[in-house]
Amino acid sequence: MFSLDDLKKTDLSVMQKYSRIEVNLSDFYYHFLRYLSDFFHEELILDLGTNFGHSAVALGLNGQNHVESYDIVCDLTEDEKRRIEEDFNINFNILRVEDIPLSQYEEAKIIFLDTVHDGSHEMEGFDIILKSKFKGILVCDDIFFNEGMNRFWESIKIPKRDLTKEIGIREPHGIGVVMFDSEFNNFLEKGESK
Repeated sequence: MFSLDDLKKTDLSVMQKYSRIEVNLSDFYYHFLRYLSDFFHEELILDLGTNFGHSAVALGLNGQNHVESYDIVCDLTEDEKRRIEEDFNINFNILRVEDIPLSQYEEAKIIFLDTVHDGSHEMEGFDIILKSKFKGILVCDDIFFNEGMNRFWESIKIPKRDLTKEIGIREPHGIGVVMFDSEFNNFLEKGESK
């Protein structure tokens, strides 16, 4: 299995260039998103919860995948959005999770779920993903953020892994992955893409 040392080797320094707020580059989930996306080429990645676009940029840093980032509001300025979209293969969209076409979920190889953090919104998103024919890796941020998120994480009955515990990611609110295709366990175990 990959280690914290593997994650530390990922270069995120360019991220600060694209944000007017300080990006905490010690947040290991940015490193994990970058590390994970590097195993895929010419694939669709969904970022559910744009906020300031940091996770979308981490997912799109290799420039070889296409990232669609969704939120109900966007905290990026028009200039920030334009610069990121020009330099990376990323599109920012204002759309609710339930209004994203199912074909987007079905085509994606990675989905990063980082929305309201109340557990109920995450469960709604998870149910939509379940209804689609998604066959990839779902990354869930802040799985221990509060009781609602705890219940959401515990309710997932398909194969999942708590990376916070398994590799000691220093993320107090937790980060987990849900495997919608058992072949993706090769990635987690050996660092091999599908």
